[in-house]
Amino acid sequence: MDDERPASDLTVRLDELATGLVDPDCDVDALEEIEDELIAARQQELIPYVEAHLTAAVESGSWYARHVLARILAETAGRTSMAALLHAYSRDLGDDQDSLSTTLYVAIPTQLLCRSSTEGENPSAIGSR
Repeated sequence: MDDERPASDLTVRLDELATGLVDPDCDVDALEEIEDELIAARQQELIPYVEAHLTAAVESGSWYARHVLARILAETAGRTSMAALLHAYSRDLGDDQDSLSTTLYVAIPTQLLCRSSTEGENPSAIGSR
């Protein structure tokens, strides 16, 4: 169920999350609560704000902030976030990028993957549609 709060309230929460992600003394549990709250909301109006924070995280070299914000973007925007996600993960931030495959999997709707498998299509051809 989508959160019915106005996007402006959630934008404030997103700003709090982004600030906390760069603060080494921040309460990680509190950040996780905000992350879960933003994902549960699935507010399309947040997408440009999440993308802006994701870009800033990559520019600052924060692999953890990239991971968290990419997850929120993937869960909120779905496959429309593919370009932004690939761009964010194209920069080597020194991590092993294990979260990349999980984030991309979340962004691609499962029914799209299942449909291509049942139709006998090559799943790698999905992006060419």
